[in-house]
Amino acid sequence: MKISQALISHWLRYILVCYEKSKLLTLRTFSLIIFILCFLTSCGGGATIGISAADSQASANSKSTNTTNATVTTTTISSADVLNFAQFWNENASSAFTSTGQISAYVYKDAPYAKLDSSVVSVDKVTGKSSLKIHQDNHGAGTGDLVTISGLQMPLHGIDPKNLNATFVITLVDINYFSISVLGLASSTSSESFNAKLSYKILDCEGQQIIEKSAVETTNQFYDGNPLVRSKTVVKTTLNNCSPPTSQLTTYRYYVNQYSCRIAGACGNNFELIRQEIVGGLYSFPQDPFLNLFPSGALKSGDKSDVGVLLNYLDAPRTDKQSKTVLSYEVLSDTCCSVLLVINSKTYDTNGTLLVDSKDYFGKATSSIGLPYSLLKTVANYNTPQKNEVSVVYSGLKIVGN
Repeated sequence: MKISQALISHWLRYILVCYEKSKLLTLRTFSLIIFILCFLTSCGGGATIGISAADSQASANSKSTNTTNATVTTTTISSADVLNFAQFWNENASSAFTSTGQISAYVYKDAPYAKLDSSVVSVDKVTGKSSLKIHQDNHGAGTGDLVTISGLQMPLHGIDPKNLNATFVITLVDINYFSISVLGLASSTSSESFNAKLSYKILDCEGQQIIEKSAVETTNQFYDGNPLVRSKTVVKTTLNNCSPPTSQLTTYRYYVNQYSCRIAGACGNNFELIRQEIVGGLYSFPQDPFLNLFPSGALKSGDKSDVGVLLNYLDAPRTDKQSKTVLSYEVLSDTCCSVLLVINSKTYDTNGTLLVDSKDYFGKATSSIGLPYSLLKTVANYNTPQKNEVSVVYSGLKIVGN
């Protein structure tokens, strides 16, 4: 396999993936270990979220919201749920739980604008679709991978180009041919040539991740005269056809837990993040106190803002700065039982170059009042030549003690 390292955690879990597609992308020449620094996985769970099918025929009772290199599909049912960001943070910081995630890693491959060949396999008048066989030498894709066609100007087999300039699920024929299902009835069954650009999303690796997070515990350390509490998260990763096949990552997160009213309308015990340590890895510190930047009151669909910045170092004294992670949030439309909270983490190197862009999706499985939000899915996109992507879909979350 082509992954030189893959350790996936969530903030709790840093995603470290260095795709060794060439000698230029070894872990050493990548210049730093990439960790996605995101928010805490919360309690609750059981809701699902996923990448939608490439076929544009969506069901009438759902709607899609575009995200980076992905489409999140959620059921549109009205919800009376109210989300308070400070409460969300505090519950997640103090909770103990275990969770399991299914990992899928992808590579993106762009074929240059070129002359291609197409033939008609079948026409289905009931569905109004045609199956086309596309020829491109050594395309590298397999059944279930995605291909996006763009730049097609003229009709193909009598099918409107607007139906062809889209994303399709591939059925593999052989190394030089694949077939796609296109909306529209082909009026000409003879082979035709066309000019277009093809972009592929290819499944490269799969695996499983298990997260075990403790509740906060007291320590003998202090910060500005205040005692520190900490949580411990252990992430165990198993990868199929990737290297290393198994790995384990431990992260400690330190907080000051004290009664405060620094957040409007949220007086109470608040967990202020002081630092974060990955055993044998990275040390992260907030650039400014996060709690001061949290939004006050209830959040609604459409709300979005920055949350804070983490500065990442290879040493505890903070002499070897490696990167910074900018955190923001956005509230999307309702799932079945809650608004959908998206936490976006963008990590930049010391020159300001974007290394990785990660989105975490939080929601509820039921409309029960007081049930905390659960992490449903993470999608991380890497600024590498092959635009690698890692997706983790979570299920089986169990609140420790329940």
